[in-house]
Amino acid sequence: MSHRWRILGALLGFTLVILLIVIRPPMAQAQLLCRTCHIPLPPLNTAESALSRSAQDITKTGHTEPSVVIKWNELMLAAVRNGPPRPTVITRSMLMVHTAMYDAWSAYDATAEPVVPGYVVRQPVALHTEANQAAAVSQAAYQMLITLFPQYEQNTQSFTRMMTILGYDIVTSGDTSTPAGIGYLAAQGVLDARRDDGSNAANNYADITSEIYPDLYQPVNSADPTTGKVPGQATFNPNHWQPLRVATGKIFDAGGLPVFDANQPDSYRDQSFLTPHWGAVTPFALTSGDQFRPPPPPLLGSSAPYTDALGHPMTNDEAYKAQFNQVLNYSAHLTDKMKCIAEYWADGPRSETPPGHWNALAHGISYRDQHSIGDDVKLFLALNGALFDASVSAWDAKRAYDSVRPISAIRHLYNGQTIKAWAGPNQGAQEISGDKWQPYQALTFVTPAFAEYVSGHSTF
Repeated sequence: MSHRWRILGALLGFTLVILLIVIRPPMAQAQLLCRTCHIPLPPLNTAESALSRSAQDITKTGHTEPSVVIKWNELMLAAVRNGPPRPTVITRSMLMVHTAMYDAWSAYDATAEPVVPGYVVRQPVALHTEANQAAAVSQAAYQMLITLFPQYEQNTQSFTRMMTILGYDIVTSGDTSTPAGIGYLAAQGVLDARRDDGSNAANNYADITSEIYPDLYQPVNSADPTTGKVPGQATFNPNHWQPLRVATGKIFDAGGLPVFDANQPDSYRDQSFLTPHWGAVTPFALTSGDQFRPPPPPLLGSSAPYTDALGHPMTNDEAYKAQFNQVLNYSAHLTDKMKCIAEYWADGPRSETPPGHWNALAHGISYRDQHSIGDDVKLFLALNGALFDASVSAWDAKRAYDSVRPISAIRHLYNGQTIKAWAGPNQGAQEISGDKWQPYQALTFVTPAFAEYVSGHSTF
């Protein structure tokens, strides 16, 4: 990637994320619905529903037709919702899809340069039509999506049906003289460029060693209570992440919720850190994952000075306890508004996940400003480039600091004590045992399997 693209990608991407936060589009407001409000939203599963969703939102804003970029993005989000919630992997997939779409479009623009050079060729000015742009972009999107989401295509044939709905043939090779051939080449270029990016995509993104991480990740703490490395036990380290033991759905309690039995190994599984090598993946615009690594979080038991984000001086130990006491205080005084906000941003299983959430919000910007294909390929390339780099940067910090999550820290700090906190669905705030504390979320939505700091939600 050229130096110019690295700079522009960083500036445009992070600027767009800020704009999306400040200028909340109409579509985002319409989606601010949750279980507390009793208005559930169904997932999108097909090409037809993706087009229907686009048409409904266009109608609301008075526009006539979304660009093909929006249509393919919505279908990609449908695939994400029907897959495992792996935000790091999803940011990479989203960036790859939109890089291919941008590069295909660039062949039909007077000045744009492809992100991946050497695959697409700029076409004569007479061919720089919206029809050719749409055909090239659609072919690129299709080729990327069938590669990155093969199970979804096998189950639904949605990507193929989208091509049929749009009236495009599917090609199996590239050439530099047709929109379809250029779209194919654009996708191939992105796949080639990302083949050895350190993500280990060929092995389902399993942990690998590298110059940055010469050893595979090993958790300091354990999910197994017999090891003594769980909250409240002598060898538990409260400054490090703890994998959790979670139910698999083999057995249930009287209320119908999944539980596990230590004597039935098939009733539970122990978490593994999700993509712990991600901080070493080749970024889009950053020079490395640690380029903007934040300072460390406070440590329990340390008397070293610490200044919090509001400028308050204290010791590390005081700051550590203060932050988890704040979480506990929120837990004991949840309002319906707080619950709505938490559920809206939960982005867990069967959602588009946090990076997909930002893509959905970007649809509102496109609709509001009546974007052309060119506007949208640039918007979504910059947005997803920023999101991807944010994922690499966040995971660099998560691996470097390996910090404890609230569920483990609070259970350790208040082990053997009675605390007031949210007690579970439909139970409100009650006096509970400290070692039973849980964050406000569905009991079937397990605390994510990676270190707490820095927050992935706050980053991307």
